[in-house]
Amino acid sequence: MLVDFDGATGVASNRQVVSGGNAFSKTYGVEFSPDGSKLYVSTLENPHKIIQFDATLLDGPTMWAARHTIAYVVSGANYYFGALQIGPDGHIYSAMTGNDSLGVILDPDSTGALCNYIASGVGGRICRLGLPNFVSDIVQPVTTGVPAMHAPLSLQPYPNPCDAVLNLAMPGISANDQFTLDIIDGLGRIVHQSAGNLNQVVPPVHIDPDTGMYRLRISHREDCR
Repeated sequence: MLVDFDGATGVASNRQVVSGGNAFSKTYGVEFSPDGSKLYVSTLENPHKIIQFDATLLDGPTMWAARHTIAYVVSGANYYFGALQIGPDGHIYSAMTGNDSLGVILDPDSTGALCNYIASGVGGRICRLGLPNFVSDIVQPVTTGVPAMHAPLSLQPYPNPCDAVLNLAMPGISANDQFTLDIIDGLGRIVHQSAGNLNQVVPPVHIDPDTGMYRLRISHREDCR
């Protein structure tokens, strides 16, 4: 089911049921493309597949009739599709249970085969049904209606990953903005914190963290990015 959501009033309207009956009865992953024009759904019924719907069409039956199957599990394969999740790069990632990689939709705003689905996009570990579960506007800024609470700044760390010097470009922040920059380790501990304006926080700071994955967090005066 799809509805129109008014970000200013919170009212949901224009309910549309997109359904193919028993042929579309076991859905699992759901994700919109960055521009909101395409809806992707993974299914657990046999044959397992990922379906693309055109969310700009007027009603549910029309969306169903114009659907595109962009991926399906080939005969004899030992995996099936699970969660779908958009990333900060604008690609949509697909869990493939029992497989050693994630599928990737490279151009999710494009129609049908032009969306460029690849089955072995990111590998390294055996995948299950799920992917990290978070609100998509954390990584994809809202471009219409009321601005998202979590619309990200243009925070550009490079090179990423790094083994020596990490540069941090913040074109979304003016020189006089007051903010706090935190570096957070994998256990959620703040291993470094700088506060002030752009000239006070960005100058080279020496820290000696252990090898691992770290998050950068900017706390602005009015919101946390």
